[in-house]
Amino acid sequence: MANQPKSDWSDTDWNTVMFSMRASNDYEFQLSFPLWLNKNKYIWSAFVTMTRTAYAAGHRERFSARIIVERIRWETLMQDAGSKMFKVNHNYAPDMARLVMSLKKDMKGFFKINDRELEK
Repeated sequence: MANQPKSDWSDTDWNTVMFSMRASNDYEFQLSFPLWLNKNKYIWSAFVTMTRTAYAAGHRERFSARIIVERIRWETLMQDAGSKMFKVNHNYAPDMARLVMSLKKDMKGFFKINDRELEK
C-alpha cells in the first residue's frame, strides 16, 4: 500500500501475536480467527499499518475496522488491475480490531467494539 508509514509492530513475533489472542482477558476471538490470521499475515500487516496511520492522524476512539478492511480491498484492487478482486472477509475485521487493542494497550478503545455472538 503506497504512502503508508512503516508500522513499528506489524512484524511482532508471530508467537507473541498468537499468545496475545489466547491470553487476552479483555477480548474474545472467533475460534477460526487464529487459523485465518495465520493464512493471511499480509492482511494483518496492512491492517496494522493503516490503523497506525489513522491513529497518527488524530483519530483516538471509536474508529471502524471495516473502513480499514474496505481500504485494503480498494488498494489491492487498484494495484492488481485485471485480476480478481481481493477478498477480505468482513467477519474477521472485529477480531483484527480486538487483536490490535490487545497488543497495544495505548490503543485500547480505538475501535468501536460491539457485542456479538461468537462461533462455538
